[in-house]
Amino acid sequence: MEFSSIKLNATNKGARGFTAHTGDHGAVWLFQDPEDRIPNNPGITIGFRAFGLATGGLDRAERHFRACMDAFGIPYVETQLRVARADFAVDFLAPWFEPNRECLVVPPGTKVTEYTGVDDTATTSSGARVTGLRAGAIANRQIAIYDKRAEVIQSNKLGWLTIWNAAREAVGKPPLDFTDRNTSQVWRFELRLGSKQLRNRFELRSWQDIRDTIGDAFTDAIKRIRYFYPTHDRNRARWPAHELWRSLEMVIGSDLQQNCCGVLPSDVIQANRTAKMRELDLDDRRRTMAGEALFNGLEYPIFNRVGSVEDCLFLDLGGKDWASVCIDANGWKIVKRGAVRFLRSRAMQALPAPVTGPADINLLRPFLNVSSETDFRMLVAWLLGCFQPKGPYPILILTGEQGSAKSTTAKVLRSLIDPANPMTRSAPQSEQDLVIAARHNHALAFDNLSHIKPNLADALCRIATGGGFGTRKLHTNSEEVLFDATRPVLMNGIPDLASRPDLADRSIIVSLPVIEETEREFEAEFWTRFNQAAPHILAVLLNATATALARLSTVTLTERPRMADFTKWVSAAEPALGWPEGAFSEAYAANRQSVDSAAIECNPVAEAIVSMIMDRGPFKGTATELTKALRSLYPQLTDDPLIFLRQHNKLSSELKRVQPLLRRQGITMSKARQGKTGQRAICIKHG
Repeated sequence: MEFSSIKLNATNKGARGFTAHTGDHGAVWLFQDPEDRIPNNPGITIGFRAFGLATGGLDRAERHFRACMDAFGIPYVETQLRVARADFAVDFLAPWFEPNRECLVVPPGTKVTEYTGVDDTATTSSGARVTGLRAGAIANRQIAIYDKRAEVIQSNKLGWLTIWNAAREAVGKPPLDFTDRNTSQVWRFELRLGSKQLRNRFELRSWQDIRDTIGDAFTDAIKRIRYFYPTHDRNRARWPAHELWRSLEMVIGSDLQQNCCGVLPSDVIQANRTAKMRELDLDDRRRTMAGEALFNGLEYPIFNRVGSVEDCLFLDLGGKDWASVCIDANGWKIVKRGAVRFLRSRAMQALPAPVTGPADINLLRPFLNVSSETDFRMLVAWLLGCFQPKGPYPILILTGEQGSAKSTTAKVLRSLIDPANPMTRSAPQSEQDLVIAARHNHALAFDNLSHIKPNLADALCRIATGGGFGTRKLHTNSEEVLFDATRPVLMNGIPDLASRPDLADRSIIVSLPVIEETEREFEAEFWTRFNQAAPHILAVLLNATATALARLSTVTLTERPRMADFTKWVSAAEPALGWPEGAFSEAYAANRQSVDSAAIECNPVAEAIVSMIMDRGPFKGTATELTKALRSLYPQLTDDPLIFLRQHNKLSSELKRVQPLLRRQGITMSKARQGKTGQRAICIKHG
């Protein structure tokens, strides 16, 4: 019979069905009569021939199965497949070996049978040469050791002789001479696993399950049935394993799918040993090269997205060609790989390739939801500040109600300096998480924050303006990992996040207006427009960076606020942005005033002191008297002990923290000794 390209030799199997053979290198198919099928039987049983598995392996068996099922027109799904039996055999050229029942150690209750024929037919003949051993049940697990040479000769399965001689030829050995048993005796060690093991215990249900688990199944089996050298020791667990059994264990321990070519186990072991030696040699060479690089090689600085070498800045575009942008006082250009060494994380994404030509920073305006020119300039300034390789960098905080495009604005900004996947992330749970994020990103973007813990606020301040972090090196007791870096930080959330004065002092806070429902845009259309404009917007920022490099040494500031280096950098870039001189300083001062106001509103100590001085005038007294005065005058601000500290020492620390905020509101604070006891008094006044 022939179906497409599949030829079948069909044989009647009686009333229940028939068998079909697809050749020595194919399979035996048993088809059950669908009207008279054994209960719970799938109807089709396929047994793959040993020759096909020995020469083509599991992949070829699967291809043959799928080709036959397609040719037969039999629909099926993977969940219908079951693995009922699997055999794994290794042939040993061992003329000196004779199977010995006493050497076989099996679990209690396991039946062991000797036989003298060419197959595993049991015999009770006395005095005859033992040609094989069988232990266990085929439905569970079974080991068979038998004379494969005798079976090949009597059954005329000379294909095995071809396979053996091909393996010997591959290693430069002469072919076997079957006329001389002393030089051609081959023994087969064959492990057989039945449905109790494959279905019930290891749950093999598909071809992929066989690839993933069959090695585990045979490894488990070979641990439960062993072949040893007997000794006088009554404890069989201490008997030394037979060398052929050790070889079998080594072959099973390797990739079963690759052991399908009929190569002799000794040659397989030698090949594995050679590969291992090659691997060890490669490791030695790698360590040697690392040592030469460490002690004799040149040292290069490495950067994350933005770096500087001499008077030039470099921006890693993140593409597969490792191209970067070189920026100096004369302009910018794209350079090939090798100019600067960059580190890349798996999360890093490519920047848009900038294009030369006339462009305006106002191309960015349609993609930022801001309510004023001042806010627009602050967002542009933060972006431009990210191009500094060393910082310090202000922390950008976007606030607003739901529906004010805080997350989208954050993604737009990061897309122009350090795109990544994901573009924004949740708040770090610890300082260590923050450090790990900083090691792999140039810009950090945290989305939808509702609160910033004090220890995290302190860590963010160090990341923004520069500071070191240290932690214990994993899997050590005393070694330390140190990290010193400065990174731009972007955060967004509904509440005011800069409640701590030191964090507010380093922040730019922009409040975004709510977008009316009639003015909302489909996200796909929005990002399509942005991706078209992004190369031109990035070019404007690069032009501004080049202008800042050219003018930085000539810029003078009448006042030097906190983040003065950032202020000077952006002020130097004003001509390239089309801003009048001093426009950024004016916008930054207005933003800082609003930041101070928000920080005071979020800090009950600062708000209570401002209210007291404005309502009651100057104050002079001890910390205890100040606490009592504030609690009696403003109970709504001071009733919560978690936010208004009652301990005098902690209140003194908080006063030091809010003192810069109060000073910018025109309120000064000093301490003096009073009275005969020299008790310390706190003096607070306006002006």
